[in-house]
Amino acid sequence: MMRRIPMLGVILCLLLTSCEGITSRLPWTTKSKKIVIARIFDKFLYLDDFRSILPANTNQEDSIRLANIFIDQWLKKQLMLDKAQLNLTPAELDISKQIEEYRSALLIYRYQEQMVKAKLDTTVLDSQILSYYQEHSNNFSLPENLYLVSFLKIPVSIPDPDMVKRLLRSENEEDKASVMHLGDYPGAKTDNYQNDWIPLSVMQKELPSGITIREEMGQEKHQIIELEHENFLYLFYIKDIMFKEETPPLSYVKNSIKDFILSQRKIEFLTELENELYEDGLKKNLFKISNPKK
Repeated sequence: MMRRIPMLGVILCLLLTSCEGITSRLPWTTKSKKIVIARIFDKFLYLDDFRSILPANTNQEDSIRLANIFIDQWLKKQLMLDKAQLNLTPAELDISKQIEEYRSALLIYRYQEQMVKAKLDTTVLDSQILSYYQEHSNNFSLPENLYLVSFLKIPVSIPDPDMVKRLLRSENEEDKASVMHLGDYPGAKTDNYQNDWIPLSVMQKELPSGITIREEMGQEKHQIIELEHENFLYLFYIKDIMFKEETPPLSYVKNSIKDFILSQRKIEFLTELENELYEDGLKKNLFKISNPKK
């Protein structure tokens, strides 16, 4: 038999206030004063179960909506569980082995993570990253073109745009400072991306919807890609290019190498921990291994 308290407003009252005296009028209140909000067969869903998942500062309307969802999901789960118990064989119902295996795996994982956090050296030096990069550079391949770019967005009304392009190409420090000042125009912007290599997708983010920068636009060093949209010019000065399938620069793969080194270090640490525990157990005669009969 399945029943649900229809008074979600009562549930809400209990959640938000003390509502003195109301618990005595609820149809399902256990001897321990635990308030039941739904029942199916011999199982009960308690108000405390719902309160534990209710986000803080939830308003009345959302509380009622969440209560309905929570109760319905619980009831459907119980109905499915009941149907499974009726239709599965005794062997299929016996999940004690799986439960024990899951419990063991979870406890081991938690212990390993505790040991990793406490004892694993997570410092990766730049020299270690460089060494790995040099030894395994053939394993790296760019999935797309990369660019060293200086970007400038300026109003189309700016005086002498050809002069602006000359400044953008220049390596003179004063000219670079002049380009930075051009970014002070209303709506203007300048960026050199900290002199990092970037993919085309990063350049595309500088553009408004409706215009696209394509790979074939930037195939040569020292060229300027010029795009215009409404009242602005978008200028990308391509200082250098690395093409797809070339070996990427160290800066582009540095974080990946660091993550890989840490991953390998973690594997080695856990293997060593496992072996140490085994050797310790062997010395202390914590286990015995029976030789199979020949």
